[in-house]
Amino acid sequence: MKELSDLELAKILINPKRNKILDLTKNEALTVKELAKKLNEKPSRLYYHVKKLEEYGLLEVAGEKQVGNLIEKSYRRNNDIDTNVMLNEKMMSESKSELMKELKNTVYTGLSLLEKNWRKTSN
Repeated sequence: MKELSDLELAKILINPKRNKILDLTKNEALTVKELAKKLNEKPSRLYYHVKKLEEYGLLEVAGEKQVGNLIEKSYRRNNDIDTNVMLNEKMMSESKSELMKELKNTVYTGLSLLEKNWRKTSN
């Protein structure tokens, strides 16, 4: 597990998908497949986020089971880590380019999904 600075935590939590994963695993352990079903996503789109959250100790492996030739892990939020981050002026001024990059990625992804959905409904 990596040591987490407030900046790193802020960058991780800017992503709404990661926040949803943490919220869903707060009270129950879920596999990536179960998370995908609850989030209406493909599991392949969640593995990166789950691994990132696990890497920083925000998610922990709650169990493992053999499914065919694979081992399926279930994850639970690590409630010992406080995910409330205050973006104070010092952090914002020292790290604005990093934070802006994360925010832009999130906003552009959201706008792209909105546009795709709009195009589907307007045809």
